[in-house]
Amino acid sequence: MKRAYAIALVLTLLVMLLPAPSAAAAADISVVRVRLTTNNATSIIMSVSGEYFISENGRSFSGGSLTLRAANGVITVTHSVEGELFSGKSLSVKSAKMDPAAGSMYFNSRRYLGHFNVKLLSTGYIQIVNEVPLAHYLYGVVAYEMNDAYPLEALKAQAVAAKSYVLVSVLASPNADYHIGDTSSDQVYKGYNSA
Repeated sequence: MKRAYAIALVLTLLVMLLPAPSAAAAADISVVRVRLTTNNATSIIMSVSGEYFISENGRSFSGGSLTLRAANGVITVTHSVEGELFSGKSLSVKSAKMDPAAGSMYFNSRRYLGHFNVKLLSTGYIQIVNEVPLAHYLYGVVAYEMNDAYPLEALKAQAVAAKSYVLVSVLASPNADYHIGDTSSDQVYKGYNSA
């Protein structure tokens, strides 16, 4: 009986000595922000499928194409049908509905789901960060780290490894502009792949 009390006391003391939950523990791990490769572009054209809006001014658009052009210290956003939508140093292009069937943006020969945070860098180049739910991020990693010819159990293991890797990045810098890049320096992320 004394031994059980001693063990309970030791366990209680150990729990009390554990550090309190940190801010990282409260981080939103359901969303991943991925810096997309833009090859130092000052102009980018994105094909639009679905409904989107610009967070800063509420302007909405669907279909067509979106042109981002950096000049004179600002990014000008023009839609093929709606005309000029926004001009400024940064903006957020939000999907009206966060669902693979709701639409996507297509550029760099890739289809991307989710939201897009666009920023003019001090170098004059455009930076695009794709903000997606963790599951949508995995759609764009597992399919490119391994193909669907691999055994199902290997694909499952790759999904667990990819998820673990990105969660470390998210928890390490929850408030950063982006958590991870899209190249093999981090994990190969090429947007949505239904396979």
